[in-house]
Amino acid sequence: MERFSSYLCQIKTICEKSPKRILEIGIGNKVVSNYLREAGFSVTTCDLDKTLNPDIVADIRKMPFKDEEFDMVTAFEVLEHIPYSDVETGLKELNRISSKTVVISIPFVTFAIYGKFKFLPFLHPLSFMFRVCEYFWHKHKFNGTHYWEMGTKGYSRKQLKKLIKDCGFEIKKELTPELNPYHYFFVLEKTS
Repeated sequence: MERFSSYLCQIKTICEKSPKRILEIGIGNKVVSNYLREAGFSVTTCDLDKTLNPDIVADIRKMPFKDEEFDMVTAFEVLEHIPYSDVETGLKELNRISSKTVVISIPFVTFAIYGKFKFLPFLHPLSFMFRVCEYFWHKHKFNGTHYWEMGTKGYSRKQLKKLIKDCGFEIKKELTPELNPYHYFFVLEKTS
């Protein structure tokens, strides 16, 4: 449920903007790109892992695309796979190749209370989420895939938001999938 809640959030966020040319970096199992293509969107996929059969094999830190080639660039659960010292380079590349919008999601380690409930059978279910605190005392250790995670010691949300702004973006929206507080989304627009 958590994973599909995240896919739904990704798809809704993209469809709200109706971009003409989309670049999806980090294709995973292709659920999002396949859905978007079926819905009539023009999607180019890009991943470092050639065994996933992306359209383009490339690293987020050095993209083989022209300046402003895509209306929207997405990188869902990608930036944590590079050292935090390289995130600035990755964000600047996303800025360079997007003409307007970038949407990213980052793992967010927090203590959260969340769920969905229904008072009466004929009413729409209500969702709730409360983030109690980040794990700012917990030092993240490389686990074979994630170099860092937002919410752990040295990687606060405040720190990442400052880095995003320093890389030429305005944060237009922050959101979390209804049933997956571990994924935290930023909808960004270029300022420079």
